[in-house]
Amino acid sequence: MAKYACSDEGVQALNDCASRILEGGELIRSETNTMRSVADEYAGTIGPHQEQLGAALDEIAGAVNQCIEPANNIAEMLQEVAEGYQEVIDSNPFGAGGN
Repeated sequence: MAKYACSDEGVQALNDCASRILEGGELIRSETNTMRSVADEYAGTIGPHQEQLGAALDEIAGAVNQCIEPANNIAEMLQEVAEGYQEVIDSNPFGAGGN
């Protein structure tokens, strides 16, 4: 497990991690929507499995939606920790002598 020090580097690492989580969730949601669009585009040629495909895509979309909110909550927590670290850094509680 990584450790994030109360430093500028730690703040940046936490914010980067939060950003990657948010971007990853949106990418998954976007790709799921793309799958739906492709399936809809070829609906006339899919044949008898169109209904099964639609049901599978609905299930995937539901699972994605269930996962996105907790992931976004984790990203928000990481950002809050980064903000707390930044406040400590900005208050300079140890003076010029170090941390």
